[in-house]
Amino acid sequence: MTAAARKGGQTVTVIEAIASGLQRRYKITAANAKPTVDYDTVVDTASGWLAWPANGQVSGTAGQIVTVVDSTTSGANARAKGEATLPAPTA
Repeated sequence: MTAAARKGGQTVTVIEAIASGLQRRYKITAANAKPTVDYDTVVDTASGWLAWPANGQVSGTAGQIVTVVDSTTSGANARAKGEATLPAPTA
């Protein structure tokens, strides 16, 4: 998983395709506040997770961490996780 700067934000690229029957969600946090994600962690929108943008474009500040999780479609069961540090957006 990589994060690259773009105007006004970042583009996050996840190489692995989403497996059949799963969905992708993400959360941006400070480096010292990364979420703990284990198998079956709830990653639903009520818990602050966001639906993965099809174009991979997110908006954070330099040094923040984007955590990306694939989960069951109900968001109740985490299955795979990746993290990347966000670079500063370009002007």
